[in-house]
Amino acid sequence: VVVAPKTPVEEVVPATEQTVPATEEKTNTQDGQEPKSETKKNATASSGGNKNIKSEKVNTSSKGTATVVAVSSKSKTVTLGSKVKVNGVNYTVTTVGKNAFKDCKKASTISLPKTVTTIQGGAFTGAKKLRTIKLNIKKSITVKKNAFKGINISNVYIYVNKKMSNTELKKFKKELKAAGFKGTVKRKL
Repeated sequence: VVVAPKTPVEEVVPATEQTVPATEEKTNTQDGQEPKSETKKNATASSGGNKNIKSEKVNTSSKGTATVVAVSSKSKTVTLGSKVKVNGVNYTVTTVGKNAFKDCKKASTISLPKTVTTIQGGAFTGAKKLRTIKLNIKKSITVKKNAFKGINISNVYIYVNKKMSNTELKKFKKELKAAGFKGTVKRKL
Protein backbone atom coordinates (compact mmCIF):
# COMPACT_ATOMS: atom_id res chain seq x y z
CA VAL A 1 0.00 0.00 0.00
CA VAL A 2 1.41 3.41 -1.00
CA VAL A 3 0.37 6.40 1.06
CA ALA A 4 0.48 9.75 -0.68
CA PRO A 5 2.04 12.59 1.36
CA LYS A 6 -0.36 15.15 2.73
CA THR A 7 -0.26 18.50 0.98
CA PRO A 8 -0.78 21.63 3.07
CA VAL A 9 -4.03 23.48 2.63
CA GLU A 10 -3.49 27.18 2.05
CA GLU A 11 -5.95 29.97 2.61
CA VAL A 12 -6.63 32.01 -0.52
CA VAL A 13 -6.05 35.68 0.20
CA PRO A 14 -6.40 38.53 -2.31
CA ALA A 15 -3.00 39.50 -3.75
CA THR A 16 -3.17 42.99 -2.25
CA GLU A 17 -3.36 41.55 1.27
CA GLN A 18 -1.23 38.41 0.98
CA THR A 19 1.30 37.85 3.76
CA VAL A 20 3.55 34.90 4.23
CA PRO A 21 5.40 34.21 7.50
CA ALA A 22 9.09 34.89 7.01
CA THR A 23 10.17 31.59 8.57
CA GLU A 24 7.80 29.35 6.63
CA GLU A 25 9.41 27.37 3.81
CA LYS A 26 7.03 26.40 1.01
CA THR A 27 7.50 25.39 -2.57
CA ASN A 28 5.42 26.58 -5.46
CA THR A 29 5.45 23.19 -7.12
CA GLN A 30 4.17 19.81 -6.02
CA ASP A 31 6.83 17.78 -7.81
CA GLY A 32 9.70 18.89 -5.58
CA GLN A 33 11.32 21.16 -8.17
CA GLU A 34 12.71 24.56 -7.32
CA PRO A 35 10.06 27.15 -6.38
CA LYS A 36 9.23 29.65 -9.12
CA SER A 37 9.16 33.43 -8.82
CA GLU A 38 5.66 34.83 -8.46
CA THR A 39 4.10 38.26 -8.37
CA LYS A 40 2.95 39.01 -4.82
CA LYS A 41 1.98 42.20 -3.00
CA ASN A 42 2.79 42.98 0.64
CA ALA A 43 4.42 39.60 1.21
CA THR A 44 6.31 39.24 4.48
CA ALA A 45 9.91 38.50 3.60
CA SER A 46 12.87 36.93 5.30
CA SER A 47 15.85 39.19 4.75
CA GLY A 48 18.66 36.81 5.52
CA GLY A 49 19.18 37.41 9.22
CA ASN A 50 19.26 41.20 9.47
CA LYS A 51 18.79 41.44 13.24
CA ASN A 52 18.03 45.15 13.17
CA ILE A 53 14.89 44.66 11.03
CA LYS A 54 11.77 43.55 12.91
CA SER A 55 9.80 42.85 9.73
CA GLU A 56 9.99 43.54 6.02
CA LYS A 57 7.20 43.55 3.44
CA VAL A 58 7.87 43.38 -0.27
CA ASN A 59 6.11 43.28 -3.61
CA THR A 60 7.66 40.60 -5.80
CA SER A 61 7.68 40.12 -9.54
CA SER A 62 7.81 37.02 -11.69
CA LYS A 63 11.16 38.38 -12.97
CA GLY A 64 12.74 37.59 -9.59
CA THR A 65 12.89 41.16 -8.30
CA ALA A 66 11.44 42.75 -5.18
CA THR A 67 10.27 46.21 -4.14
CA VAL A 68 10.64 46.86 -0.42
CA VAL A 69 7.35 48.48 0.66
CA ALA A 70 7.60 48.40 4.46
CA VAL A 71 10.47 48.00 6.90
CA SER A 72 9.85 47.94 10.63
CA SER A 73 12.79 48.56 12.95
CA LYS A 74 13.44 50.24 16.28
CA SER A 75 17.18 50.30 15.62
CA LYS A 76 19.27 53.39 14.86
CA THR A 77 20.91 51.51 11.99
CA VAL A 78 18.83 49.75 9.32
CA THR A 79 20.50 47.63 6.65
CA LEU A 80 18.54 46.16 3.76
CA GLY A 81 19.92 42.99 2.22
CA SER A 82 20.28 42.51 -1.53
CA LYS A 83 18.05 39.39 -1.41
CA VAL A 84 14.79 38.55 0.34
CA LYS A 85 13.06 35.19 0.56
CA VAL A 86 9.31 34.70 0.14
CA ASN A 87 7.80 31.19 0.10
CA GLY A 88 11.27 29.70 -0.29
CA VAL A 89 12.03 31.81 -3.37
CA ASN A 90 14.87 34.33 -3.40
CA TYR A 91 14.19 37.75 -4.93
CA THR A 92 16.70 40.52 -5.67
CA VAL A 93 15.85 43.85 -4.03
CA THR A 94 15.84 46.47 -6.82
CA THR A 95 13.41 49.13 -5.59
CA VAL A 96 12.72 51.00 -2.37
CA GLY A 97 9.00 51.75 -2.41
CA LYS A 98 6.87 54.63 -1.19
CA ASN A 99 6.79 54.89 2.63
CA ALA A 100 9.22 51.96 2.95
CA PHE A 101 10.87 53.45 6.05
CA LYS A 102 7.86 55.08 7.73
CA ASP A 103 8.17 52.61 10.65
CA CYS A 104 11.87 53.36 11.17
CA LYS A 105 11.39 56.45 13.31
CA LYS A 106 14.65 55.96 15.27
CA ALA A 107 16.85 55.18 12.26
CA SER A 108 19.72 57.61 11.79
CA THR A 109 21.56 55.41 9.25
CA ILE A 110 19.99 53.41 6.43
CA SER A 111 22.14 51.19 4.22
CA LEU A 112 20.78 50.08 0.85
CA PRO A 113 22.21 47.22 -1.23
CA LYS A 114 24.06 47.76 -4.50
CA THR A 115 21.21 45.95 -6.28
CA VAL A 116 18.85 48.93 -5.76
CA THR A 117 18.18 50.77 -9.02
CA THR A 118 15.17 52.90 -7.99
CA ILE A 119 14.09 54.87 -4.93
CA GLN A 120 10.42 55.84 -5.17
CA GLY A 121 8.83 59.08 -3.98
CA GLY A 122 8.23 59.18 -0.23
CA ALA A 123 10.59 56.24 0.42
CA PHE A 124 12.19 57.86 3.49
CA THR A 125 9.05 59.60 4.81
CA GLY A 126 8.76 58.90 8.53
CA ALA A 127 12.49 58.37 9.14
CA LYS A 128 12.72 61.79 10.78
CA LYS A 129 16.06 61.10 12.53
CA LEU A 130 17.76 60.03 9.30
CA ARG A 131 21.24 61.53 8.88
CA THR A 132 23.11 58.99 6.73
CA ILE A 133 22.17 56.91 3.69
CA LYS A 134 24.74 54.40 2.47
CA LEU A 135 24.44 53.25 -1.14
CA ASN A 136 27.23 50.93 -2.24
CA ILE A 137 26.66 51.82 -5.89
CA LYS A 138 29.07 52.62 -8.72
CA LYS A 139 26.41 53.82 -11.17
CA SER A 140 23.67 56.42 -10.85
CA ILE A 141 20.20 55.18 -9.90
CA THR A 142 16.71 56.60 -10.36
CA VAL A 143 15.47 58.71 -7.44
CA LYS A 144 11.85 59.82 -7.77
CA LYS A 145 10.54 63.25 -6.79
CA ASN A 146 9.78 63.64 -3.06
CA ALA A 147 11.79 60.54 -2.08
CA PHE A 148 12.98 62.51 0.97
CA LYS A 149 9.69 64.22 1.79
CA GLY A 150 9.17 64.88 5.49
CA ILE A 151 12.80 64.69 6.59
CA ASN A 152 15.36 67.46 7.13
CA ILE A 153 17.39 66.70 4.01
CA SER A 154 19.90 69.51 4.43
CA ASN A 155 21.44 67.51 7.32
CA VAL A 156 21.56 64.17 5.44
CA TYR A 157 24.71 62.65 3.97
CA ILE A 158 24.59 60.09 1.17
CA TYR A 159 27.69 57.94 0.83
CA VAL A 160 28.35 56.04 -2.40
CA ASN A 161 31.08 53.64 -3.50
CA LYS A 162 34.46 55.37 -3.70
CA LYS A 163 34.95 53.82 -7.15
CA MET A 164 31.98 55.71 -8.65
CA SER A 165 33.22 57.69 -11.66
CA ASN A 166 32.94 61.48 -11.84
CA THR A 167 30.41 61.15 -14.66
CA GLU A 168 28.18 58.77 -12.67
CA LEU A 169 28.51 60.90 -9.52
CA LYS A 170 27.43 63.97 -11.47
CA LYS A 171 24.43 62.06 -12.91
CA PHE A 172 23.48 60.81 -9.45
CA LYS A 173 23.70 64.29 -7.90
CA LYS A 174 21.47 65.63 -10.71
CA GLU A 175 18.97 62.81 -10.01
CA LEU A 176 19.00 63.66 -6.28
CA LYS A 177 18.54 67.38 -6.91
CA ALA A 178 15.51 66.69 -9.11
CA ALA A 179 14.11 64.57 -6.25
CA GLY A 180 14.47 67.50 -3.84
CA PHE A 181 17.65 66.38 -2.06
CA LYS A 182 19.72 69.25 -0.59
CA GLY A 183 22.17 67.31 1.55
CA THR A 184 25.72 66.17 0.85
CA VAL A 185 26.86 63.32 -1.42
CA LYS A 186 30.32 61.83 -0.91
CA ARG A 187 32.34 58.88 -2.18
CA LYS A 188 33.30 56.82 0.83
CA LEU A 189 32.26 53.16 0.82
